[in-house]
Amino acid sequence: MKVSRREAINTFAKTFALGAAYSSSPGNTWAQSFLLEVQQLPDFTPGILKIDLNDFPVLSQPRSSVRLGTAPVASNNTSDETWLKPIIINRGDADDFYVVSAVCTHQGCIVRRMESASQRMVCPCHGSQFQKDGTIPPERIGNFDIQPAQSPLQNYSYTRQGSILLITVPGLFFDVTFNRSPSNTRVQLRFVAFYQTKYEIYFRPTLQAAPTLVSFSLTENGPANLTEIAGSFESDYITLYLDRPGAFGFFQLAVKTSQV
Repeated sequence: MKVSRREAINTFAKTFALGAAYSSSPGNTWAQSFLLEVQQLPDFTPGILKIDLNDFPVLSQPRSSVRLGTAPVASNNTSDETWLKPIIINRGDADDFYVVSAVCTHQGCIVRRMESASQRMVCPCHGSQFQKDGTIPPERIGNFDIQPAQSPLQNYSYTRQGSILLITVPGLFFDVTFNRSPSNTRVQLRFVAFYQTKYEIYFRPTLQAAPTLVSFSLTENGPANLTEIAGSFESDYITLYLDRPGAFGFFQLAVKTSQV
């Protein structure tokens, strides 16, 4: 069954809570959804993307910047419709951070990360410039000759806990169902997988425990020897089968982001 991203958003998380994220290796951050049955959540509840600043050493320096996404930026400086459009995290002159969408408000090209010297983000398509917080430089406001974009980049709010940024990103939704397999021998996980977006499954015996990568099968009785799966060209439901690591615990669906 094919589904659109809008359909996935509309049917998201009636019984599952959004989780935070887990960083599996330096330079990679994983946005996750706890597969924990809870009271119903309101539609369009924003997702939380959790970024560990320690995974991006460049951000330890003032006037630094990283651009993150789930798929490579194309040669024409655009990004395919994926679960998470590229975002940019900028650090100012002190220990101040700014998180903005990398999608230019002119024609949707992907803006480059902030240049250290100028503290400007530049759109490679038509030359629009944005300040570290996503706003348009004062001298360019209303000047269509040098600034085709007349609206600031979308700004994402966040809270900080030590080295962790908890970024609120509207649109980070999962359409996930979690059941016993028909034969009751395995756990069945079904979700919408988006194009060029890679997924892994993790397990926690408790919410406080570190997540462990779990292998899975695409069939109920097949060998559980896969650890990663990617969405097809059109958003599609994928069904996975997992062995239970324990009597109790929490499975997590992880979506990979990386520097782009």
